Order: sequence, then structure tokens, then C-alpha cells
Amino acid sequence: MKWNTCYTVMITVLLLTTLFSVITVGDEKWDQQLDETNRMFHDYESLTTELETIAATYPSITNLYELGQSVQGRTIWGLKITDNPDIEENEVEIQFEGCHHGNEYMSVEMPLNLAWLLVQNYSVDPTITDYIDNREIWIVPLVN
Repeated sequence: MKWNTCYTVMITVLLLTTLFSVITVGDEKWDQQLDETNRMFHDYESLTTELETIAATYPSITNLYELGQSVQGRTIWGLKITDNPDIEENEVEIQFEGCHHGNEYMSVEMPLNLAWLLVQNYSVDPTITDYIDNREIWIVPLVN
């Protein structure tokens, strides 16, 4: 994936998240619909389970770290994806962060989907294999 494509995706996600936040402010009917829609997105518990699943399924290229605690006392998870996840190598480090504020549902999904894309295509897609072999990629889907 070219960097221009990556920036385009990140800007699109940012714009959609902002638009979604603006639309939902103060609209009770929308809030009721959101309760139904929210079931399609990961809450904290299901996100934690999914990150644990990725780390358990792909232990040779992932390691799940507790980076700290949120103000609500929840663990902030960081998934390290690299060819030697237990070793600190002199590689370029890239970090993808997701949700920073409440109700930014889609911003959790994008880095989580990126994690799945990377681990499932390691040794299948030469470009992704090169990224993982020569970089330390951090996925932090929920920052706060």
C-alpha cells in the first residue's frame, strides 16, 4: 500500500468519524437507532477478546502488551506485529491508533481490521510480508 493511499484512508476515516459525531449530537431518535447499530461494533470486552485471539492465533508475529490504564481503569492494549515480536530490533516503528473519544465507533474498527489484514496475509502477500519483516507495527485500537 502506498503512503498516499494510507493517508487517504486515514483522512477519510477522520472525516467520517467527525461527520458521524456531528450528526448524533442532540437527536434522541438517532440515539435510539445508534443503540441498535452499536451492536455491530466492538465494545471494550469484545475488542479485548479479539486482540487476545489475534495474539494467540499468530504468536510468531504478534505480541499483546498492556500499555497503561485509561481514566476509567481499563487496560489500553497495544498489539505489536513484527517478525520477531519478543525481540527489540532496530526497525522502523509505525503506530496506528484508533478511538480517542467516546462514541467514535468506527475508529476502533479500522485499526482492528488492519491488524487482521496484516496477520492473515503474512507469508501470502509479499508486500505485507516485507512490512512485517522489516518494521515494528503497533496497533492501538482504543486509546482512551
